[in-house]
Amino acid sequence: MKDYYLWKKALYFLKHDLEIVLMIVVNHSGSSPGKQGFKMLVSGEENIGTIGGGIMELKLIEKCNKMLKQPENRPILLPQYHHKSASEEERSGLNCNGKQDVVFIPLDKEHLDSIEFLVNSYENEDFGQITLTPGGLKIIKQVENPEKCNFNFKSDEEWMYQENFGKPNTVYIIGGGHVGHAITRILATLDFYVILIDYREDMKLFEQNKYAHNKILCPIDEIKNYVSKGNNSYVIIVTFGYATDIKVLERIVGENFKYLGVMGSKAKVRRMFKYLRDNGVAEKEIEQIKAPIGLIINNQTAEEIAVSVAAELIQIKNS
Repeated sequence: MKDYYLWKKALYFLKHDLEIVLMIVVNHSGSSPGKQGFKMLVSGEENIGTIGGGIMELKLIEKCNKMLKQPENRPILLPQYHHKSASEEERSGLNCNGKQDVVFIPLDKEHLDSIEFLVNSYENEDFGQITLTPGGLKIIKQVENPEKCNFNFKSDEEWMYQENFGKPNTVYIIGGGHVGHAITRILATLDFYVILIDYREDMKLFEQNKYAHNKILCPIDEIKNYVSKGNNSYVIIVTFGYATDIKVLERIVGENFKYLGVMGSKAKVRRMFKYLRDNGVAEKEIEQIKAPIGLIINNQTAEEIAVSVAAELIQIKNS
């Protein structure tokens, strides 16, 4: 959800009549610290995000600050070579022998509606496409490419960058207890939109959870109605115990999720899988369930379980 927070901050700045410059890495090759899609927002007040860090980032932030003082009307494409043989402007100051192309986009009140639509798209799980050309920034609704990002370069005056937006990687954590709370806290800092779901009223830990982007309290039989399917959906079941875990699991097993996992010991998992088989669930659907959840790190506490689960989701997301 890094992009969501960045666009939300951009919206805040524009609503308060502050001009900003957005940097986007539109392409990279070799050993480049800035990857395609990395973004950084520069304003007179603060900077949000990163385009690779180090001396290169400091240099490009200074360029943005100059643009704020001497406003530009069009995006600027600037290659950054990570070796000493490049020209001064195109030399990043790094020595990792890669390259990244950075676009500088001046944003002002004329972009307010577009940025507001982007923010709303993340919150409403809508989708579309950002298109950048030398002529400016455009938002195309309800369109997306097979690949998340695409860069087509012909010349300094003829290039196009396209990036899908919306449809965030959404994690549904079913169970607001200690483990659910710990997982929420870690995932909220990563590139996931976190929805916490529980069925127990007057549960203090659920009420006190300030990390989830959204919280849903509903009867256990209705939980499935709040879990969206698709390749951007991750489901983690960590309810009170076996009886409630299986009650949730049997209602959503077999649906199209990027990840479906259940916490439990090996004995509990064997018992759970036997129950599913005995009740007619196909073996191929059972094989899609990750149980126990998390990478094997010999975890002992709720916080360590959360680390292992977060690592597993990152591994799956980036594979």
